[in-house]
Amino acid sequence: MDTGNPIGRVDVLLISDSEALVSWMEAGKIKVIRTDREGVLSDIAVVANTSEARSSGFPQMTRLNNQVIFAWTDDEAKVVKSAVMNMDAL
Repeated sequence: MDTGNPIGRVDVLLISDSEALVSWMEAGKIKVIRTDREGVLSDIAVVANTSEARSSGFPQMTRLNNQVIFAWTDDEAKVVKSAVMNMDAL
């Protein structure tokens, strides 16, 4: 699912009986992809830029209606940041 140089920090969010979103960190970015049980993948979407430092933690996802909310730690500012993406965009 990655583009060749992931550092990991994976999260998985089941969005239906047959689909999931998978997020991970790679090249200073939080990325997400949609997949189905047959392994068909959507295009990779970039959620945000972030630090690869261990103190940036593990980005998390949750769903609210037709939106996915992402949360992660800003390593430099020491605050939690978030982003929202519409499910139709994934």
